[in-house]
Amino acid sequence: MSIGPLRYVGHSDFHDGSILAVSRTENKMHVTIEGSSGKRYVVEFDGVSSVESESPEGMMLYALSEAETEAESLLRYEFINWHAMKLMNRVQNPICGSWPATSLSQIPISRTCLKGSFQVGILLVAGSVHASAR
Repeated sequence: MSIGPLRYVGHSDFHDGSILAVSRTENKMHVTIEGSSGKRYVVEFDGVSSVESESPEGMMLYALSEAETEAESLLRYEFINWHAMKLMNRVQNPICGSWPATSLSQIPISRTCLKGSFQVGILLVAGSVHASAR
């Protein structure tokens, strides 16, 4: 669904932070993050049209990224698992098999690796995003 290049967004404190909580109601989603400094943030998404996620609470973050989609009014957001960076350069992973990945966007999104953790903890398509410190 992404058609544009992947770019990192969000506060630099997200790197090495972790996802504390996720909630969704209708077309809104809130993700609470504890940054590497210990500060808490709430990332609010509006106009959410799709979500892929499986128990992301506790996942260590590498980054929050966004990419353009075919629909001009929507962007694709990915909360990238910190451990995915280690996996990206491996030719063979005993759980996931092999993939010739040269960037995170080439790693299969829904594959389970590292005993249940996901490369992308939350993948969603939304119209807008806003982050605030709490």
